[in-house]
This record gives sequence, structure tokens and C-alpha cells, in this order.
Amino acid sequence: MMTAVFKFCSAAGGAAILRHQSLFISSPLDLNDPFEMRPAWTDAHEERHREDRELRNKMMAGSPILLATESGLKPMGRMHRLEEEPTIPVDSHRGIADRHNGEVFRLLHERFRVLSFATGILEIGKSHAESTEESTLLWSHYADSFQGVCLAFDPTQFENGIKDGGFPVTYSPSREGLPPDFYDVYRRAFAGSPTAHYASPSEDPHWQAMVRFLTQKSPAWQYEQELRMIYDLADTSKRDKFDRRLTPCERCKSQQPTVDQCPNSTYRDVISVPPSAISAVIFGTDVGAKETAEILRLLEMPELSHVLIYWSSLHSEHYVLQYNLDTSQREDEQNYSMHMQRLMEKQIAMAKGHMFMGPQGLKYRPSKKGICFAQPDGGKCGTGA
Repeated sequence: MMTAVFKFCSAAGGAAILRHQSLFISSPLDLNDPFEMRPAWTDAHEERHREDRELRNKMMAGSPILLATESGLKPMGRMHRLEEEPTIPVDSHRGIADRHNGEVFRLLHERFRVLSFATGILEIGKSHAESTEESTLLWSHYADSFQGVCLAFDPTQFENGIKDGGFPVTYSPSREGLPPDFYDVYRRAFAGSPTAHYASPSEDPHWQAMVRFLTQKSPAWQYEQELRMIYDLADTSKRDKFDRRLTPCERCKSQQPTVDQCPNSTYRDVISVPPSAISAVIFGTDVGAKETAEILRLLEMPELSHVLIYWSSLHSEHYVLQYNLDTSQREDEQNYSMHMQRLMEKQIAMAKGHMFMGPQGLKYRPSKKGICFAQPDGGKCGTGA
């Protein structure tokens, strides 16, 4: 049995991964928890910052003040020694720390990309398995409220970033911060000490501190049992496994054929994963039949013929999911995964009243969660006046 890592996503997202055989790697500024782009700012940081400004005041004291006039610069006296106010305990702060993190935000975005996986979902190859109550939440939070899929990957088959096997996330009640001297400005400018030079970025203590910061999360997220691949963008962007995928904005998608014609195009960074890295697809309990069929069609590609298929069911008594290996023929419409998704979809349609009489008898109209059709038969929409 291999040790797999797992990516939860919408059904459309899962289909895109299978189709393009690639995974998005995200800027730390785009992660869903805002704490992940904001390192802790402590009383020690506040005191160091005050000392840094005191150094500025000391160095500037006595500097000539010059006034620009039509006849040139004229002396207007000398700079008085400024005095810094006492530090304020950080418990009294309200949003002050973000004033100091602008450079942190820039460096996180320019230097790093993150790829997150869940672990311990199931042993690939087993015919039956059950979720833990904690991991069941992942389907709701990251797989379109159980309407998505979970893809299993072999991490030895694709690039893992700066560390093979990635970083298990540490869940600590204390927020991780960067060293107080990371924020020095005037010490660097006026202290006269030479800037340190390192053979590689990974030898820089500040680089190491940023990596540690990117592998820490609140205990509130512990149910995810997350594993992170962290990519140094300066290195990863040079590799042929990396791509920057451009996309037209929403308005241009329907109007302009190429991204070059869109003045507001966006991009996502991706790394390619070989077909051998994709081990299994697990369907959520509420995936629509259309989405299921699309993924099964993609899995018919010869290079993905080894991928195992699991369908999910809810345990009859407990808050857990049951993962069931599908051994039926995937190219046959009687594929058991398809049968189960069609059955669920029809039951929901009946409950919502999305049934109508078509030319060949009683039909149902499928819908995603949150959608209730006022006209179940899907009549044509008018163009409006």
C-alpha cells in the first residue's frame, strides 16, 4: 500500500486536474485563512521597532535643514533630536500590525507558492474504508458541500518543492512570527554592518523563518491533517514542470477568443503532475450524474487506466463516510458509481418537485444544492423587452 496525499475539489476542478494533469500552486496571499499571510507581531517586535526608530532619530539629530529657493538651497538650521513615544502593549492594538507587514506580503507573494493536501483519508487499494468524523468536514469545506471529488496522489511521482515529502503542518496555539530584526529599516541603513550574503536563499535565517511561518496554523484547523508542498518561485519557475496559466476575465470569456485580447486577464501558477502520480478518484456523495460522467470519461484515457474509483455512501448510523472501491467496468453506463449518483440525483429531484412529463414519460431535472426550479421542465427563457 502506498502513502497517498489527497486533494479535495469541486467536480469541475477535479475534471480540470485530470484533463490538464496539473495542480494550482497558490500565493500565500490567496490562502483561505488570513492569518497565513500575517505573522505574529509581539511586544518584542514593538520594542525592537521603537529601538529602530530611535536609531533613526539619533542619526538624523543635528542634520542640516535646507530650504529650496529660487536662488538655490539655503540652510534653515539643524534637525532637533526627536523622541519616540513609549511602546503600547500589543493587546491594545487594533489593526496596527498590518502597517508593518507590507514588505512581508510582497516577499511572500514574490518568493513562495503553496500546495496543500489532506492526509490519512484512506489506504489506496482497500476495497472499503471509513472516514473519521473530523475528515468528513473536508468534503463540506473543500469539495463543494459533498458535490465534489477527492483525488489521491502519489507524492513521489511529482515535484514536491523545497522538501521531498512536503511539510506536515504544525498546529500550535501560539502564532508563528518572523524574527523582530526582520523589520529593521534604519539599523540596516545606518548601523554600518555589511549585508549578509548566502550561497543559496535557504541559508538565509529570514528565508527559513518565512518557511516555518508557512507551515504553522491554528489548532482550529487540526482536523485537516494538512501536508504542504512549499515552492520557492525563483527556482520552480525555471523548471519545465512549471507554467503560468493565463485566463481571460469573466466578461471576455464569452466575447474574445484569446487571452491576449483581454486587458484584464488573470493568471494561476501550476505544476504538472504525470498520470502515474494520480492514484484514485473518490466521488462525493452528492456529485451530479453529469459531472460523474465527465470524470469517468476522462478516466477512460489509456494513461489513466490505473486510477482506482471509489464511490461514497453515508454510514447508516454514524457521522462517517464509507468509501467503496468500484470494480465495475467504467466505460459501461452501468458503472456502479454512475448508478449511485443517478439514484441520488433522481431522489433529490423528486423531493424538490423537479419532475415533469416528457415525450418519453416521466423525467427529472437535476439541480445543485441551493437551486429550486420554479419551472421544473426547463422551459425556454424569454429574451426580455
